[in-house]
Amino acid sequence: MQKDFNLFVDTPNYGVIDGYPVEIYLKDSFLGLYTLNIAKDEFMFNMDKSNKNHLVFASENWTKSTAFLEVGDFDSWEMEVGEETEENLNKLNRVIDFVISSSDDNFKKNNNNYFNLDSLLNYYIMLQFANLIDNTANNLLLATYDGLVWYTTLYDMDSSFGTYMNGTLVDYSSVDFPSVGSNLWNRLEINFSNELTERYFYFRKTILTKKNVMKKFRSFYNLISEDTLNKEIDKWGDIPGYDLKQIETFLDYKIPILGDFFKNLSS
Repeated sequence: MQKDFNLFVDTPNYGVIDGYPVEIYLKDSFLGLYTLNIAKDEFMFNMDKSNKNHLVFASENWTKSTAFLEVGDFDSWEMEVGEETEENLNKLNRVIDFVISSSDDNFKKNNNNYFNLDSLLNYYIMLQFANLIDNTANNLLLATYDGLVWYTTLYDMDSSFGTYMNGTLVDYSSVDFPSVGSNLWNRLEINFSNELTERYFYFRKTILTKKNVMKKFRSFYNLISEDTLNKEIDKWGDIPGYDLKQIETFLDYKIPILGDFFKNLSS
């Protein structure tokens, strides 16, 4: 999705987390199956940490600031690239204040002075498609290369595709669409509804088909040996999120609902 819109083209994985499965041991004791991931640092974003305009902020928890309802501080936002200075915080708060205080007309007309719109649209589509119930205002990465225009991107997605972070299953029918509670995504819905609908159905033709998504999951899953999976289950129990059938069942439930949702969004 990022590649399709030339986002983070000079980075290892188009500005998104990447990794592969590993077994972890302490001496001879098996601790479990993990993924070894690229870090949230300048390498991931092809940034130069000596460049004062190369910045990455990460929302660390759900607060009014990470929901773009009030300006932020370093309790709500953590620096992944750049120094914790008042100057850098002001650069972040400039864009937060735009979301808070701009009129709808201004939000739409001047959005490109504050955000890369393609990154917003892609992020929102994944919020909805993968049911990223935690990434609305938490685990949100904001990156800028000039100190002015910010890109949204995903890193930690441990509550996704119908499971919570501990592997337990979401009651799909009781979960609101993820945008609820964030001023940023609510304003995007209101002011860029046509663009969101167009982007969603564009991806649904190719990248976000059930067949393609399940192919990606199976490809990663097939990197893990049956022996490793059995050791993991013996260590931690049979967590529902390991079941590819569960992901397929979630997609069967969610995709028809999303089709109606995006049609209504732009009507």
